[in-house]
Amino acid sequence: FEQAAGMKLSDETKLLRLVLLEIERVAIHIADLGAIAGDIGYYPLLGVCSTDRGVPLGVMETLTGSRFGKACIFPGEVRLKKDFSKEELMALCENLKNAFHRVETQILRAVKSSTIRERLHECGTISRNQVYRNGFVGMAARCTGVTQDLRLSEELYIKTGMTLWLEEYKEQLLGDAWARFYLRYAELKNSVDWLIHILPKLTPSAPARGDFLIQKKKKFKPGLYYSSVEGWRGPVLVALDISVEGKILQSYVRDPSVLNWHALELAVRGELIGDFPL
Repeated sequence: FEQAAGMKLSDETKLLRLVLLEIERVAIHIADLGAIAGDIGYYPLLGVCSTDRGVPLGVMETLTGSRFGKACIFPGEVRLKKDFSKEELMALCENLKNAFHRVETQILRAVKSSTIRERLHECGTISRNQVYRNGFVGMAARCTGVTQDLRLSEELYIKTGMTLWLEEYKEQLLGDAWARFYLRYAELKNSVDWLIHILPKLTPSAPARGDFLIQKKKKFKPGLYYSSVEGWRGPVLVALDISVEGKILQSYVRDPSVLNWHALELAVRGELIGDFPL
């Protein structure tokens, strides 16, 4: 929509959107790590994840007024709940750091347990070859060691220190349930480290009350526009057919799940359902 309107975004606006995206990733990964732990009956990790997933959601609510970041991203701008001081942003970082420490303590305890490893190793496996042949994307691809992440081609991530985390953990990523467990931990750690580094450097301010920037645009370049961003599951694609008046004539939104359902079908073949962490 911004392309059709000819709107140029500031780096601050782009970076703030990436921050919101990583906060969401942290919340979902914590929740999913707890869910996997629950599937195999490891309740210490399930318990801490069930409560501490609320910390990043609380950070999101503090910034945007919504636990799920609703009504904060508009064409050309990000609308926050209020102006934020450096001290307030540092406090949000401390909350994230403490939540991650509590979760990581239980993850590392789980990693050392042979019983837990046995429930996840060589279970529900998909191969790298299956990823390439079927076009699986996002986390489903990365759990086999395939380096596929749109964040790695985002210039602002690179400039602000987002690292190619995959190389460090590649020996753990063999396409099984263990790989999916460990991948979430690796991405969670990476995102929290990045957020703690970035949040204090932002100068986010709430917009003045009044018209949205997009309302000032009267003429658009008509055509078909698309963009994709690395959501927590993988690349989320949005395509819009926009008229000269700025009306959306047609739209298509594709969640990465659409491309990955067959991976689940392949993973459960030959498995006992009682043995398979859903």
